[in-house]
Amino acid sequence: MTLKTDIKLIACDLDGTLLSKEKRIPEFTSSILRQAQELGFEVAFATGRHFLDARAIATAANLSPHFVTINGAQVHLSDNTCLEAVTLAPSLVAQVIAMVAEDNDINTNLYGENLWYVGQETQWLRDNAPRIHLDYQLIDLASPPLQGIHKIYFTSSSSDKQVLPKLEMKMKQAFGEKLSICFSSPFCLEIMSNGVHKKAGLQTLAQRLDISCDQVLAFGDGMNDVEMLAGVGHGLLMGDAAQRVVSALPKVEQIGTSEDQAVAHFIKEHLL
Repeated sequence: MTLKTDIKLIACDLDGTLLSKEKRIPEFTSSILRQAQELGFEVAFATGRHFLDARAIATAANLSPHFVTINGAQVHLSDNTCLEAVTLAPSLVAQVIAMVAEDNDINTNLYGENLWYVGQETQWLRDNAPRIHLDYQLIDLASPPLQGIHKIYFTSSSSDKQVLPKLEMKMKQAFGEKLSICFSSPFCLEIMSNGVHKKAGLQTLAQRLDISCDQVLAFGDGMNDVEMLAGVGHGLLMGDAAQRVVSALPKVEQIGTSEDQAVAHFIKEHLL
């Protein structure tokens, strides 16, 4: 395979792309990314995770990338300089939460500047919170925080797999172009301010680095990666991406899986 452009920036999603099942970056992958940086390539993590969480994952892997986090709502340079911090209008936060506040099948989460607000303290939360590098706070959905919210996201405790797709349709009908609405995985529906997505965040970062989006190589696996993979010089989709993602990106080539460390192998073969 020949890359279409002179690549200067490598952008990687985390979950389903770089991270192992243990939610860590394997040593081989981290070593390849360090080699790429030593050769002069810029590296960025482009993820739905919060900046504080993504930064901790990078630090644990001895990496110092740039960050496009919360699906582009936050953009930081590797030295922690904040380039972008987009929040939802308080009135929209209130309206979105009001639509689900009485639905016991839906778990509501909000990302603030430094906190993760949760509507229910579920068993999943208790089991997984130690692996997520962001403090959480239980809130009353009848009086949620409205200021400084970067993202609202929903998961479901129901066995009905249509709960979140139905909610997606309901949200799009209610808010149209006022919000950016997408799935980061089949189990997580995410709500950001209109125009917020990873491609937009990457554009902000690339402009600061004096790099064209045509010079970006990007890897991802979710619906929240679609704009990014379709809009850079060379986008690559993970081999186990959901069919909805594959269908949305018919011209984007698929590689192996995160468990194969396919991103690292691709970079080693084509860039190092």
